[in-house]
Amino acid sequence: MAEDFKKREDGGFNILIYRSKTNQRVEIGNHGKADKLILLNNPDIIGVYEKYLSYRPQVAEPNFYLQECDKPDALFTGCWYKRIHVEKKAL
Repeated sequence: MAEDFKKREDGGFNILIYRSKTNQRVEIGNHGKADKLILLNNPDIIGVYEKYLSYRPQVAEPNFYLQECDKPDALFTGCWYKRIHVEKKAL
């Protein structure tokens, strides 16, 4: 989730990665234990994370994530991600 990405003053990111047996943390609101990934301020890496967060809609659902578009012309149209996320029932 977007709130799991915390930008530090030095330009890097602290990312919380939650793990649960059933992976239902979002459904039950349980934040439980999380591993903390610390990304240093490397422009090649940080730029990718900033780009992802900038493309994420401001009014997105909490568990929304970008999914690449599998259409052959996606690179030429400029829309390389799907605007609608996969439904729970489809998973």
